[in-house]
Amino acid sequence: MAIEGIDSLTGRRTVAKGSGAERNKADDFPLFYRTRESMIIDEAILESVRDFDAGGDDEDDARYNSEESSPAVVKGKKLTEDELETIRSVVKDVDGMVEQLMSKAFRESYFTVGVLNCLLISYVFAKHPESFWVLYLVEMLFLIPVNQYHRIHAKPLNKSMYYLDYCWIMNLVAVTSLTALVVNSFAVNYISGDVTVLSSNARKHLFMAVLGTSCGPLLAATAALPYIALLFHDIDTMTGLFIHIFPPMEAYTLRWHSNEIRAAWPSVFHLDYLDEVHFFPLEGNFISKAKTMLGSIAGNTLILYSVWFLLYAAWMLYIGIDLPRKDRWIPGTSRKMIPKYDTCFHSFMRGGACIGIGEWLWKRPRGVSAKQIETNHFERRDVVIHMTYHAATTLASIFVLGYACYSSKA
Repeated sequence: MAIEGIDSLTGRRTVAKGSGAERNKADDFPLFYRTRESMIIDEAILESVRDFDAGGDDEDDARYNSEESSPAVVKGKKLTEDELETIRSVVKDVDGMVEQLMSKAFRESYFTVGVLNCLLISYVFAKHPESFWVLYLVEMLFLIPVNQYHRIHAKPLNKSMYYLDYCWIMNLVAVTSLTALVVNSFAVNYISGDVTVLSSNARKHLFMAVLGTSCGPLLAATAALPYIALLFHDIDTMTGLFIHIFPPMEAYTLRWHSNEIRAAWPSVFHLDYLDEVHFFPLEGNFISKAKTMLGSIAGNTLILYSVWFLLYAAWMLYIGIDLPRKDRWIPGTSRKMIPKYDTCFHSFMRGGACIGIGEWLWKRPRGVSAKQIETNHFERRDVVIHMTYHAATTLASIFVLGYACYSSKA
């Protein structure tokens, strides 16, 4: 039985036959065209292919492609026709994604601009840290709308709901805050000296929350998430990288180059409260500190994360979980609803997490998980596990990585 896939390491089309794999040299596909969805799905498919033990001769191929397919075997268990059809459907989806990727031809001009932009970022960060925030604001005001446009027009599902994810929301908070500071500076200098968009106390609390978020979860994500990559010619991939690496770099300049920033932009940044900023509350025992976390970097960061977590979890459990489903019916009719929107959670589950979580925690049959992947119909208990994992890793990154970055300039 032959099943085609894409090698996750080389990016080349492979034909898996029995327990082996043969390379199709005529269909070489360069690694730099790969996207997150393609690589994750391919790895899941190839993992399933490795489990097959169906003989591997031409007679098996004929039986597999016929309407009366003989049952294949996975880890000693016969696959049903529904499970085989699910695998065929996923393989077809992968082929469609490959064709879409190949249609996005590599452009040298994009690659050149991407390289030059990274050089510019490195130069400004090292030579002019006092103005690094300007570069961040300008690039985000360009990249975020472009990326959102691409997500809105993504196929087969609209990916605009990805912007509800934590990393995107935090960058929107940062961009909005910087814009408010610029507007406040303009109003003070050119309209009235009494205009105040953000009070000094609001600036201080916002600074602490942004600092902890940038140096904790966002910085940790650059190492933990495999799809955050330096792909110079792909603006969407580079945007995904920038929303995670730009904020920690900006936080570094605010923390360790505050004097230069205040001298260059006195009406934008005050930063006269840094001596009052601490990562943890200074006074009291552990319990009293826990009650008075507000006013510290850790406390403000946790509060900001908690607000996002509660809103997002509620939305995901009651609205988001059903948005990409393919098996919903229009009330009062016999017609299926056409799904329009995708979410980060569904993308995560389709990448193999559904099978892993189902086997390890729920003892869910692999065929059931495969059907859930095909229909985008996942369980709410999977959402709970996903959000619990998100919270645990975020808290760990705040207290470990965030504290280390705040305490050490090196």
